[in-house]
Amino acid sequence: MQADDLLGLVGDWSFRRSVTGGSIMTGQATFGRVGENCLNYAETGMLTLADGKDYAFERRYIYELRGGGFRVLFDEKPPRLFQDVDLGLSDDTWIGSGFHNCAPDIYASTYRFDLPVGFRIAHDVSGPRKAYAIVTDYARR
Repeated sequence: MQADDLLGLVGDWSFRRSVTGGSIMTGQATFGRVGENCLNYAETGMLTLADGKDYAFERRYIYELRGGGFRVLFDEKPPRLFQDVDLGLSDDTWIGSGFHNCAPDIYASTYRFDLPVGFRIAHDVSGPRKAYAIVTDYARR
């Protein structure tokens, strides 16, 4: 992946995230450029549980381009690694995978970038404390 490909994420997105068990998250996300090979990611939205209860949420990450993919970091002081994502090009779509050990649980993730139109991030979470899937579809706003 080249820096220009990652920079295709810059701007505003809307998203819908489904979680095993019937919870849905909807909201807006923004990628802002920070330097040549780095993006800040911020999202806000509403979580609707299967029982109908609603909760506001927000998250922040840092995306850093690296050879063959990118890194996703938690936006903390200091930043902490969430995933290293290796990418490959299939037709005009960047596809990749990442892994995060949140001991004792594991996040196995897939990324699919159909830029400039949209992208998908899916996490399969498994372990003794967690067992669910999260799928987020993004569309350009």
